[in-house]
Amino acid sequence: MGQANNALHAICLALVDKAILFRNDVRHASGNVSCSRTWGKVKSVNTILCKYTTIYKKSRSMMLSLGVDQNILNRYRELEDKDLQVTTNVLQPNGSGHREENLAWFWSMDIPRDTDGDHWMSEFYHVNWLRAKAVRDRWAEELELTSCEFQWTVMFFQMKSDSWVELQRASLHSAQLGHASYAARQATLYCRLWDQCEQMRMKAISMEPSQQMGL
Repeated sequence: MGQANNALHAICLALVDKAILFRNDVRHASGNVSCSRTWGKVKSVNTILCKYTTIYKKSRSMMLSLGVDQNILNRYRELEDKDLQVTTNVLQPNGSGHREENLAWFWSMDIPRDTDGDHWMSEFYHVNWLRAKAVRDRWAEELELTSCEFQWTVMFFQMKSDSWVELQRASLHSAQLGHASYAARQATLYCRLWDQCEQMRMKAISMEPSQQMGL
């Protein structure tokens, strides 16, 4: 597992270095000499990335051969090509289009000493922690607003039902049977809507927060 940790740490550093190269060098390279030098750096990083990807895959194969616990295999997952894509979140933390992006699984692992020797790794984790917190806060706010809107809707239907009941009584008192009949129908309609909403509200309250999100 130590070898796997070292390989993942090196993969993270290589991906960050590659993102920096694309942002600071590749996009601003002009002329054949500059482009060749820049892509040479990218190729060197790719070589390092391939090297440690191979080391990690061999380490995981050894884990499988030794029959390690399934919990360990769930932690050290199989690397896929999409996991090795470059992300520029650390370079453009306020850029658009990052909200729906998901980092590869190994970015959320607690790899020892992975920020000690590289400032960019620390900044990368910082930026993505803030992104994750912003998403969490946004959903928490959405859940609170949805709960309030649910309650307001229930109260609105109840108020409309009570209003039509009062109109029905007033119509009966003035012998306006047609008006009273219409008011009774409207009162029944809003009463049913109020009852349905109240049942759904109580059902939502009894759910777990993760289930409430999909309600």
